[in-house]
Amino acid sequence: MSRPRKHGPSRMDDIPFPAIRPADDRINASHQDVTSRDEINASHQDVASRDEINASHQDIVSRDQINASHQDVASRDEINASHQDVASRDEINASRQDVASRDQINGSHHDIASRDQINASHQDDASRDQINASHQDDASRDQINASHQDVASRDQVNASHQDDASRDQIIASHQNDASRSAR
Repeated sequence: MSRPRKHGPSRMDDIPFPAIRPADDRINASHQDVTSRDEINASHQDVASRDEINASHQDIVSRDQINASHQDVASRDEINASHQDVASRDEINASRQDVASRDQINGSHHDIASRDQINASHQDDASRDQINASHQDDASRDQINASHQDVASRDQVNASHQDDASRDQIIASHQNDASRSAR
């Protein structure tokens, strides 16, 4: 069934119905192109978003690695500081042991010096005892000698007295002889 004609010629009336399809197709194709571009853009945006997310994740991973590295360094620093503390304590302990050893050696030397002084004192005492014994011996000998001298002196006195007595007897005898002769 044909359309009723209007006044005047119409271009649309002259174009058969199927003739408008290519334009529709082009529009649709254009829309599809736009849609495709939008999808491509959306896809690119998704890719970009994923790239940004991945980059962000990589940054996070890098930061985590850096932090882990810093923590390792911090742990090593703590371990080193702990080792240094141990080394310092060892040096202090070794120094204290050296001081203690020196104190023991000095104490031993003091003990030896004290014993030497005591021994020297004992030797002095022994020497004095020997000297005193010698002096006592000398005194005893002096006393003995004096006693002997006393005895000798008495012997000499006695001998002198005996000599006197003998002379007296001789004189008396001579006198007796003279008296008898005179008679």
